[in-house]
Amino acid sequence: MIVVRHRLLILGLLLTIILVTVLLVAWGWLFPGPAVPPSWGLTPAEQSGSHVVAYYFYAKYRCRTCRTIERVARKVLEEDFGGALESGVLIWHPIDIDEPRFRHFHEDFEMPSRTLVLALVDGPPPPRRFHRLDEAWPLAHKPEKLERYIRAEVAAFLAASGVSTGQDPHLLTSPRESVP
Repeated sequence: MIVVRHRLLILGLLLTIILVTVLLVAWGWLFPGPAVPPSWGLTPAEQSGSHVVAYYFYAKYRCRTCRTIERVARKVLEEDFGGALESGVLIWHPIDIDEPRFRHFHEDFEMPSRTLVLALVDGPPPPRRFHRLDEAWPLAHKPEKLERYIRAEVAAFLAASGVSTGQDPHLLTSPRESVP
């Protein structure tokens, strides 16, 4: 008799847990929370005027290669395009692609994974054009070649975008350097 009561009590408890779980799932499906609006990671001031945004997309877990690409990209931008960074013509934006508000970048920039992207912004998003630096990953273990590649790609993108950088025009108009 006691065994039967315990079994009925356990069965009732399990059925209650199942019912509560089903109700919570149905509630979330019927009344979803607010959608997370996509964000471009830009302030209102950065959305006005014409400038190039250098996005570096990373994830919460960051391997040595990810950190190397970010470090080298930041170094190249600061050392070779410091005037453009200071004037706001070039903007550096590292972004955690795992954040829900930034997940749209996977589709917007057709990104297979974490990467560097240059985007021409001349008003509210989305950018008018963009360029992924897909060779950054294969060159990540060759820092000198990675630096040359990033430098050449940024210079070519800035020149093609027609934004005034305050940099040496010969640097900006030189042909892209081939990276063996």
